[in-house]
Order: sequence, then C-alpha cells, then structure tokens
Amino acid sequence: MAHPEVDVQPKACRLEKTMARDVACPEDDCAFWEPGGAVLEGRCVLEGIDFSREPGLVDWLLDVRDTIFRVTHR
Repeated sequence: MAHPEVDVQPKACRLEKTMARDVACPEDDCAFWEPGGAVLEGRCVLEGIDFSREPGLVDWLLDVRDTIFRVTHR
C-alpha cells in the first residue's frame, strides 16, 4: 500500500519569530537546537522563554548563533 506524501512545513525559528521575521528554523545548524532521539523530537532549547522584557537579548543570541555556525562550518 502506497503512503501519501506528507507536506511538512518547516518550523519557524523561535528567535526570528520574536523579531517578527518569518524564517525557517535551521534546526541542526543552530547552536540552540537540541536533537531528538528515538522517543523525543528535536526542539529549540529557547522554546518557552519570554524575551519581551529583554528585546536586545534576541539580537545578541542571533549574533552568537551566527558566530558559532561560522566557526563550526569552515
């Protein structure tokens, strides 16, 4: 029996969404991504954090994420 193809929409990046930008989550390419396993799906370690009291923190975290990506993907 053939399985119908499932259209999986990428998750929005938690940090980018906080900045009102619609950018797909880079998942494994993000320093803040916690990979899943046999039982749990992967997830953003920043999920559930309310950044509204520290809006500058989001820009800083995006810079940190980008720097870590550049250093680890040379």
